[in-house]
Amino acid sequence: MSDPKIFIDSNIWLYRFLVDQDPDPQEDTRKRTIAVSLTNSKDIIISTQVINEVCSVLKRKTNLAEQDIYQLIEEFEEQCNVINLTTVILIFLKKHLF
Repeated sequence: MSDPKIFIDSNIWLYRFLVDQDPDPQEDTRKRTIAVSLTNSKDIIISTQVINEVCSVLKRKTNLAEQDIYQLIEEFEEQCNVINLTTVILIFLKKHLF
């Protein structure tokens, strides 16, 4: 049986990439450890919206160079199943999940 696919939202990626997100250092470490563990999983699903949000926040908060942003996008493409969210998909999800 194959591992299940999991969707990882932008906040989890940001806890992986950014330090000092939580004022409590122990809590920050705990959250980062969980985020790293989740994002090291196989069969990760992310959306183009997640990639956009993560890159935008990283660029704003870390002054990440444009070349580094392109590299990150390529890594997402190589290591994750990327879905392009459309209104059709969102309507389908709303009807079937909520």
